[in-house]
Amino acid sequence: MKSIRFFLRLPDHFQLFSSKDLQGHLPVHYAAGKNHVGVLDALRRVPACEEMLCAVNKDGQTPAHVAASEGCAEAVEFLVEHAQQSFSTYDVAGLLPMHCAGEKNHGNVLRILACKSKECLLALTKR
Repeated sequence: MKSIRFFLRLPDHFQLFSSKDLQGHLPVHYAAGKNHVGVLDALRRVPACEEMLCAVNKDGQTPAHVAASEGCAEAVEFLVEHAQQSFSTYDVAGLLPMHCAGEKNHGNVLRILACKSKECLLALTKR
């Protein structure tokens, strides 16, 4: 966390955190996939970076898709609270984060989504 705070103090921090890799992942995708809630929260608190919580990669996946696929329950819970709209975003394969969790049998993530994300459940019925 100290290193994240250091980078957020740099004048060009937005460019650093908005740089994508070859798969179109932003640092926020990696933080979500590794369950680094502290990093997600630090980025959320920076106005220029807040929208990155819903950014999509080349596969159309948001950090919520990545966290759900990896079974990162704490990151999913954080994103449900702070990036709700990303849970009703379909990726290029037509999957919601809930589908990603289900494909990998992440029951802990599915329970969180079932309890906290009414929009996600409504999006499933409109499919």
